[in-house]
Amino acid sequence: DALIGIVLPAFAGQLDETGREAARRRLVTWHLKVRSMLGPTAGARTVFDTVAMPLAFHLGFTTLVITRAGTPPYAVLQFDGRDVAVLLVSAWGQDTAAAWRDAVKRGIGHDVRWCLSVNGPALRLFDATRTYSRRFAEFDLALAIDDEVSFSVFWGLLRGRAMAAADGRALLDRAIELCERHRAAIRDSLKRGVHQALIDLGEAFLSIAPQRSRRSADRAIDESLTVIYRIL
Repeated sequence: DALIGIVLPAFAGQLDETGREAARRRLVTWHLKVRSMLGPTAGARTVFDTVAMPLAFHLGFTTLVITRAGTPPYAVLQFDGRDVAVLLVSAWGQDTAAAWRDAVKRGIGHDVRWCLSVNGPALRLFDATRTYSRRFAEFDLALAIDDEVSFSVFWGLLRGRAMAAADGRALLDRAIELCERHRAAIRDSLKRGVHQALIDLGEAFLSIAPQRSRRSADRAIDESLTVIYRIL
């Protein structure tokens, strides 16, 4: 919800508003068949062939499939002849967090920033260049495709043209930077708010203390912290 609230107004007119509904209809038709065919018994290869590769096609990518003995296949996603991201898969419903190490390795190996990891029901977006951070964005595919508002962000940011930097920075990169600034602003605001609340509550507790002693001041601080953290 936070991503939707930030991205939609900031990038209005840049999210393929004219072609979005037609794209959603195509994806709905495709994904309804997937839901009727697959479930928890689907292995990584089935997810790759039936979910990940068709999804990449619908998002406007061309794919270079790479297979290696003993590991699930993966693909390099390309747009206009440029490598944009890597696409990994796991068995149906497997925790996509387990793909983080492979995502970083594949991303660095192919010199791309983004990795899409698909486990059947969900798609997780990793930043393969920021190995110090494990933050991610995850989309429930059924929800992202069925809901018009969610699809506006899903399609707007993850389609090939949005992830490829044709001239300057890619739209996805700019959206992530905007979200980072928003996150930093909320963090700073929260820090200031907690500090001011601690002062106000401490003064209020001291005003009703029987005497303004060191002990009552320490108790006022402890009680103020208790109240603040219960609210948080």
